[in-house]
Amino acid sequence: MNAPVIDACVAIKWFLPEEGFEEAGSILNSHNRMIVPDLFFIEFDAIVTKKVRQQLVEPEDSSLIIQEIRKLPLEVISYSKIHKLAFDLSSALPITQYDACYLSVAIEFNQKVITADKRFFKGMRYTPYHNLVEVL
Repeated sequence: MNAPVIDACVAIKWFLPEEGFEEAGSILNSHNRMIVPDLFFIEFDAIVTKKVRQQLVEPEDSSLIIQEIRKLPLEVISYSKIHKLAFDLSSALPITQYDACYLSVAIEFNQKVITADKRFFKGMRYTPYHNLVEVL
């Protein structure tokens, strides 16, 4: 896997000592290029704001986290390039439109999605794409 598709729930573990943070750190350290759909940053920022509201992250630290994620070697894929496939996948599979965006990028680039979202992973179990989604 030369450029995995990373979802936001994996990326947050690069900044916070959550369950799976060591595995997530290993992914970050072993790839000089990773791929994300453009909604990644919306999802990532939403996770950070939730952590601030839960008082798990200080507001001043959240600004640093938001800045640092944007400095990482993430190749961002526009929704306009994957919207048709994402819609079709989300309509046919037991996954959200958001998860379908990550899966669409994986299909388009012949890579795997690495996720910490067990619901997404389980939703893929009995589909033709089960081998394209890996859980931390």
